[in-house]
Amino acid sequence: MKKLIIKLIVVVMAIIGITALMSCEKDISEIPIKNFVTSDGKTISVDSFLNNGVALIFSYECGYSMRDIPLYNEMNQKLKQFKPDIITIAFSDTYLKESVLKYPDMADFYEKNKLKWDIVENSDSIYSKIWKKKVFPQFHYIKSGKIVQSILAPYPNEIEDFVNYIINDNSE
Repeated sequence: MKKLIIKLIVVVMAIIGITALMSCEKDISEIPIKNFVTSDGKTISVDSFLNNGVALIFSYECGYSMRDIPLYNEMNQKLKQFKPDIITIAFSDTYLKESVLKYPDMADFYEKNKLKWDIVENSDSIYSKIWKKKVFPQFHYIKSGKIVQSILAPYPNEIEDFVNYIINDNSE
């Protein structure tokens, strides 16, 4: 019975298109600020990000987002290795401190599983211009102010395909 339920969930997710690798060319060039400020105080030019960036939209309070942090860190490391000029930013819907206060038993998990991306917290006013559906996590490859490729609530193999797509993209 348990296997049947799991299979049913997988089929439903595939049917509603949550896990699709999508190409869309959505124009996102109108982000109304000049710079992002990360949780560690780093300033990143919005124009640079929109020219060649990868956005991870996640939530500290989403089990799926938190479960795959090691995979997201590997992804970021591989992207930086093969595309050193790419800007990778993780956008969160809340502040980590707020999530720790809300879920104190998760404090150790958050401490041991740090996301190694530049993180812009409490950024829903920014990522709402980027995301496709209200689902976490999602990734978007951005070139010249347009979303070129996206994956929503991905499986590990989809993340690998997404990274390889970016690494093999030679467009200017």
